[in-house]
Amino acid sequence: RLHYDTVHPTLGWALHPALALSLDHLLHMFLGDRQRVVPLQPDARPPLLVASDAQAEPGQQPTGAVLVWDPLTDARSGRVTTFSPSLLATWGYGPRQLAEGGNPIMLCEAAMVPLFLREYAVLVRGRRILYFLDNSSALHGFVKGGSSNAPLGRSIQIAHLLAASSGAQ
Repeated sequence: RLHYDTVHPTLGWALHPALALSLDHLLHMFLGDRQRVVPLQPDARPPLLVASDAQAEPGQQPTGAVLVWDPLTDARSGRVTTFSPSLLATWGYGPRQLAEGGNPIMLCEAAMVPLFLREYAVLVRGRRILYFLDNSSALHGFVKGGSSNAPLGRSIQIAHLLAASSGAQ
């Protein structure tokens, strides 16, 4: 019960923030003005194969990378990114938290999914995607469709919105 509701001191019962964020996400997806096409036949094209990884070692700036292979064209490419100190601080990993042993690896791993979808927006349009994500906590959030960890939940929602807007599966 605590996952779905919480007591607000003046309003009484209200939606848990994670659930409210999920409902907002659904409203954007289903009430948008974009026309949806549901294919009646399975896509005969092979899916894009995507693997990402991130590293967040003490004393080093966290980085992430994504590798993409399109078996349809045999095209292969990749991208690398560095996570800025300001983004890490937004996630709750400022210099003090990092010095005390905090590790943003789960969030860095999860952030690679929406970064991939944004960077490869043209390639993913209407395509199926087989995505390999090696962080079990981040993966669980994507499978579940959300997380009570706010930064992880935002990455998941952004990824779902990007995938939906491009017709990627």
